[in-house]
Amino acid sequence: MMRMSAAELDYQVAIRGWDQRVLAHEAGVSEATVSRAMAGGRLRGVSGLPIAQALRRTAPVPELVSLVPAPTDDHDVGRSAATRAAHRSLSG
Repeated sequence: MMRMSAAELDYQVAIRGWDQRVLAHEAGVSEATVSRAMAGGRLRGVSGLPIAQALRRTAPVPELVSLVPAPTDDHDVGRSAATRAAHRSLSG
């Protein structure tokens, strides 16, 4: 079993302009598997590896890299990139 960082996975999906549905399609896994991974749940290696490979195959969109804040602290875990960005813009 393996566990992916929910915050990092959320970030990697966001900087590619994807959502969970697109990641599931690109990785060839179910949307439920992607949802579990993005929530920080445990995955079998046979499910986690295709997710990592899909992210590796597709480069991030440079404009999104500069717009989407990278995960930096523990309280961001489980929040979507859009939620983190909105929270930061309201608090700063």
